[in-house]
Amino acid sequence: MAFDSLYLSDRLARFPRPRAWCVGFSGGGDSVALLHALVAIPGELPAGLPVRAIHIHHGLLADADDWENHCRDVCGELDVALVVVRVDVSETAGQGPEDAARRARYSAFEDQLGAGECLLLAHHRDDQAETLLLQLFRGAGPRGLAGMPAWRELGRGFLARPLLDINRCELVQYNETHGLQWVEDPSNADPRFRRTQVREILLPQMESQWPGVTQNLARSARLCGEATEILRECAARDLASVATADISVLDTGQLSRLSSARRRNLLRHWFDVLDLPVPHERHLDRVVDEVIGARADAEPCICWSGVEVRRFRDQLHAMAPLVKGDANWSGRWDLSGELNLPGSAGVLVATGRALDEPVEVGFRQGGERLRPEGGRHTRELKTLFQEAGVPPWQRERMPLIRRRDRLLAVADLWMSGEFSEELRESGAGYRWTPGC
Repeated sequence: MAFDSLYLSDRLARFPRPRAWCVGFSGGGDSVALLHALVAIPGELPAGLPVRAIHIHHGLLADADDWENHCRDVCGELDVALVVVRVDVSETAGQGPEDAARRARYSAFEDQLGAGECLLLAHHRDDQAETLLLQLFRGAGPRGLAGMPAWRELGRGFLARPLLDINRCELVQYNETHGLQWVEDPSNADPRFRRTQVREILLPQMESQWPGVTQNLARSARLCGEATEILRECAARDLASVATADISVLDTGQLSRLSSARRRNLLRHWFDVLDLPVPHERHLDRVVDEVIGARADAEPCICWSGVEVRRFRDQLHAMAPLVKGDANWSGRWDLSGELNLPGSAGVLVATGRALDEPVEVGFRQGGERLRPEGGRHTRELKTLFQEAGVPPWQRERMPLIRRRDRLLAVADLWMSGEFSEELRESGAGYRWTPGC
């Protein structure tokens, strides 16, 4: 079936019905074909829904302003509202210009999507084949080899790629048939970029030796996508069996009962659920060998960019890197509003009236003792922490509440009988929300 508005209408019907269509519009040939075909779908509104285009202005090339003007002209002719978003493409460590631009672009798209709206992107079969090869060269597993999904959630809405079964030549033919104009991004022909090398050199050579290889690669990506979904479903079931009440904490005993392959599959899924960067193989190996496989009394920590994985007793913890605060910090608080604590110590939030006499909030200095409400004896904090199973990295970040150098409470875990009675009588209260 050749690409036209009827083909596109059929593909869109396979996705959940959104509140509106938002087309990622670069002004290049692919997105021009997509937008034109969308507004040509018969009906009072294109595909029965409002349409707008979103152009991301990266500001990387001299012609960027001309592309924006071209997009305005095309959208004006099609009577489509255009939103232009300028982004700052800043490279970070280990991130090249292509990846930095892609991250900035998708972040902008996500910000622009309203609840229930669908972002349509014009990636096609040739793009999918290029993506699979690039992932294969990086040593990716089934998830990477699945390439670009046809549909996924994005922010408050979702993203769809209805052209993954259409090749580039069909889109060019559509544009020429309808007399459409588009811009060419010179970076697409820049041999410094690996994707350009795959597109301009490798794939043509492969097609000359194995005709139809692009279509076959796209089919392989689709099959890997199905396998990835099965692995995700398996991991979700396994996660439910090993997670504690806190999803960021796993039971290492239950985890060790899984086969090696299922354990690793679960860990990748776990980081995804926590919205933490998924580890490279070498980091995953260290988590399995040095953290999960550590002695019960060990307290190992494995780190990579954006993640810390720790073990305490029989529990595995994953978190964003903890920021070390000032142990000598202190602040006065009357239990009104919020008190933001330094580093990764979180925030104290008032839940009642303010106190007439403020308290001092600080951190452990060593040797603190407290007689918890209902307790018969004064106890060292070290003992209370050990008995409650509080991990060591949390102990130094727990706020201590004092008045005139007398310890009244440890976060919202323990408080003296005297302080508890004062809160009840005054109608004051608070809770502690730990930091990341």
